[in-house]
Amino acid sequence: HKATVKVRFGVIYSDNNFAYAGFNIDNFAVTGNFLTNDVGIISVIKPISDCHNPGMDSVMIVVHNYADRATAPAIPVFFSIDGSEAKRVTENIPGPIPSDGTVIYRFTHTADFPSPGNYNNFTVKLQAAGDEDPDNDTKVQGINIQRSISPPDVQNFETTGGYCNRYRT
Repeated sequence: HKATVKVRFGVIYSDNNFAYAGFNIDNFAVTGNFLTNDVGIISVIKPISDCHNPGMDSVMIVVHNYADRATAPAIPVFFSIDGSEAKRVTENIPGPIPSDGTVIYRFTHTADFPSPGNYNNFTVKLQAAGDEDPDNDTKVQGINIQRSISPPDVQNFETTGGYCNRYRT
C-alpha cells in the first residue's frame, strides 16, 4: 500500500524545428486493484522479549483498514505463542473500523509462555471474511522470554546461556 503515487513527464530538447514538441496527454489514468475489503496488521506492540511472567504477557496489535469502506462489526483474530493451531487464542476485534482507520486491539487473553526460552514463531493473524489482500493479515516475530530471578542469583553461563541474548556492537 502506497500513500503517494508520483508520475513524471519529461520533454526532450526542442529547438522550434519540430512543430509538435511538448506535452500531448489525453485520457491519462492511474489504475490498480481497488480493494473494498482489506484490513491488515501494522505491528505487534506486545508481547515483547522480557522476563518470564506466566499468564501475564499482554497481546496488543495495531490494525488498519485499507479499504474504501468500514469493516464488518467484528473481525476474527488469533495469536499463537509458537505458530501452532494447538496454541491458538481466537477473539474478535470490535468494529466497524472506518475507512483508512486504525485501532489498537488488546486481547482479553494473555500469552502464557510456559517457560523461559526463544519463541521464534509468535504469530498474530486476522481472519476477516472476504479480505482481498492476505499479505498484510499476519505478523510473525521472535520473542525471547528470560527466566525471572530473585537476588541473590548465581548463573552458570556454560549451559543454556543463562537465557541471555548476545548482542554485537
